[in-house]
Amino acid sequence: MNAVVGASWVQPVGRIGPRRVEGRDEDPFTLLVEAGERLFGALRPKSAPEGPLPQLLLLAGDPPEGGSGPLFEAWGLSPIPVETYPPGELGAYQAIARALEGPDPSAGPTALLVAARAGALGEGAGAIPPQSAGAVGLRFGPGPGLSPSSKTGAQRAAGDPEARRKALVAALERGGDGWGGPWGAVTASGEEGLAACEDLRRTLSGGAPLPDPEVSPAGEEGEDSALAPARALALLAHRAPAGALGMWVHARGHFVALRSFRAGTPLPLEGLSTERREGVEVRRESFRARREPEGALGVSQGAYVSLPRYRETVPTRWRLEGEHCGTCGGWTLPARGSCSTCGRSDPLVVGRLPRVGGLLEATTVIRPGAQPGEFDTLGDGNPDGYAVGLVRLAAGLRWPLQLTDLEPPVPCPGRRVETVLRRIYYQDGSWRYGLKARLLPGPPEPLDPSPSRQGEAPPAPSRITRKAPGKEERPPPRPPVKRPAKGRRRP
Repeated sequence: MNAVVGASWVQPVGRIGPRRVEGRDEDPFTLLVEAGERLFGALRPKSAPEGPLPQLLLLAGDPPEGGSGPLFEAWGLSPIPVETYPPGELGAYQAIARALEGPDPSAGPTALLVAARAGALGEGAGAIPPQSAGAVGLRFGPGPGLSPSSKTGAQRAAGDPEARRKALVAALERGGDGWGGPWGAVTASGEEGLAACEDLRRTLSGGAPLPDPEVSPAGEEGEDSALAPARALALLAHRAPAGALGMWVHARGHFVALRSFRAGTPLPLEGLSTERREGVEVRRESFRARREPEGALGVSQGAYVSLPRYRETVPTRWRLEGEHCGTCGGWTLPARGSCSTCGRSDPLVVGRLPRVGGLLEATTVIRPGAQPGEFDTLGDGNPDGYAVGLVRLAAGLRWPLQLTDLEPPVPCPGRRVETVLRRIYYQDGSWRYGLKARLLPGPPEPLDPSPSRQGEAPPAPSRITRKAPGKEERPPPRPPVKRPAKGRRRP
């Protein structure tokens, strides 16, 4: 069987009550792209070790726009076989079981990506979305991590606690050994996962004590969300101490499932940072008014880019891919076949600029009405507009990027940023995507003066600025004005 050897966790910054909600520029495609980037190491520094790439990709939850092909294009990876599973908890559970039990570990690692959007908001002042938005990535294969110890599942009568308890006893008997503990961590998922843990605590009263179960820090996943099983397994791989046993309990409706694992090295959950855990409260009115804008858009108002031209620049728009000059060291984005700094065409090497650590040097705010109408689809009527920053990606290279996941006021220059793929605007029957800048935790840094280009002489001072030291320059005196003499009147 395969072990869980990697995990990534992506949750939007906005929330309504306990539920996370996707932003205006987020959808299942962007959530899956970010989860995959963190899972495959695309955002890590070049010096960080990277494991082997997956040979099979399992997709569950809300499907991405355009299918799975654009995902590999965004990651810059060659396509691999893809299996899709229906949305909801059952589809995600089936994908996890397939990843743990199905593929041969010697054939290569398997990746599972799950994404979900919050969905429509109900009417009423206290309405909350039916589920949370976010994405989870899991890597399965040989190596240290969370190794399966035993598993079992049982059917039960819906809505009957006594039937649930009997099903748990039958499930433990069929599961065999591996349920004696001691237990280092327990996670629960599903609408009745916590209740099943309480029943299990009483059932295992003669053995090792069962610790309090943990659920997703993002809050209750809600109605039949595919995120619930994936987040529970990722959380168990993160919380279980090395060498201890961990248990995952999933229960909803007629289905109860138990799995025990032996924990190796606890896995980091990339993307689950304490700075973003609480989230920012989103106005219910603006979220309820969100609708797909396909039918509302008319003629382009200035942001038109033809689809062939857009596809040509995808490597730069999505991955910051360009040409690096071996002579002067400058970067050219997008690739043009010659260096934009020195004009040489050889040697040029195609490469990617780092996606993390860019320096924000300047910001400006685009107010409503000051941009083409295509960008209005990402707004919610906020009079503050949206912010654009000038980011130093490398020495001598600055790139304008929209700022996303931003709270007012507009940040001052000096902050470090990372780039994430988000929606830009809707055109020609599909969404146009591009990189945006997201602030990294930390205080602003002092901005150093940008060095002049090699071989470029400083500009000579103009005549107006030349003056003797210590003397104030005065304008030359004006010539006297000659006025015509007044003639005398004759008597």
